[in-house]
Amino acid sequence: MAYAPIEEANTPPSSWYLSPQVAELEKVAIFHNNWQMIGHASQAPNAGDYFTGSVADINYVVVRGEDGQLRAFHNICRHKAAPVAEGSGCVQMFECMYHGWQYDHEGRFRGATKLKGIKNFKAQDYGLVPIRLDTWGQFVFILADPTSERGSVADWLGEGGRKMEACDMKAPDLVHVRTVPYDLDCNWKVFNDNYLDTCYHCPFAHPGLCEALDMDEYHSVCYEHNSFQFSPLAPPEERPQEGGEWDTITANRIEGDGRGPSYTFVYPNIMVNRYSLWMGTMRVLPLGEKKTKVLMDYYVHTSKVDDKEWIDQVVMGEDIVQREDMHMCDLVQKGLASPAYDVGRYAPSVEEPVFHFHKLVHRDLVGQ
Repeated sequence: MAYAPIEEANTPPSSWYLSPQVAELEKVAIFHNNWQMIGHASQAPNAGDYFTGSVADINYVVVRGEDGQLRAFHNICRHKAAPVAEGSGCVQMFECMYHGWQYDHEGRFRGATKLKGIKNFKAQDYGLVPIRLDTWGQFVFILADPTSERGSVADWLGEGGRKMEACDMKAPDLVHVRTVPYDLDCNWKVFNDNYLDTCYHCPFAHPGLCEALDMDEYHSVCYEHNSFQFSPLAPPEERPQEGGEWDTITANRIEGDGRGPSYTFVYPNIMVNRYSLWMGTMRVLPLGEKKTKVLMDYYVHTSKVDDKEWIDQVVMGEDIVQREDMHMCDLVQKGLASPAYDVGRYAPSVEEPVFHFHKLVHRDLVGQ
């Protein structure tokens, strides 16, 4: 599909961010039809270990089998649709909490009481419904649409995935240490738009962060299913000097080998912030047309795993930025409902990643 160049294009209409019908369509057209990162392999390191979650009405359970393989299933009992697992843990057998139907780690139906007299029932037909699963590095992905012909996650990421590797995002020397949830009063695309504007908003919304970065050299590049933003660190003489709480937090956020950070977006809803000694991933989960949950996962270098004070400083610094973003996103959502606004324009020099994201959304919504 041909699109007008960014210099001539309007931004999407406000209905994209307000309509319950659009939000419902997005569940299948976007979230069921694209690879979804749902966690990391260390959440289920041993046989029988499992974790659960939900994205766009897909309730899933991921379990590691006796053969060492991770598998994903719809977390739905084949009897009356109750869940077979909650939270995370380790089990020898999944047992539905409603009527006790049992399933093994490979999803096979293993038994239930009170089935005497049932007819035309074949156990092999009543296992848990599988969901396609793949991994990239330590990250776990699922693809909910059983009819999808998409290739592996690595194939799907393509050249962008190779760029992510070059930016050390597979890093086996990073360990997951914390998850921080955020609840936003905005459409999920508002949060994405904010992340993707090549820090256009940063001098106004994040002045503290900007002190640590060379904003004149901040730039972005787009690939098929992802985009990258890069910034060198500000010259040493221009960086925040330790003294105040924010200065210390900023120094800890960029501590390491001197590399500037990279910020990666993976369509449709994953963000990866890579610093020298730590990495943060964000999963952006729609909860209707005006509500969003963001799950921020922190990974730190093995040399820092036991340094709780340093980890706390990193999380505190990132939390400041996240709450600044949340405030702006909530305000934008309110503004989108105004009769004074329908469409806007792009700033071509910085908003190419936003434009790219909007084109991908439109492509999925119209089925092309």
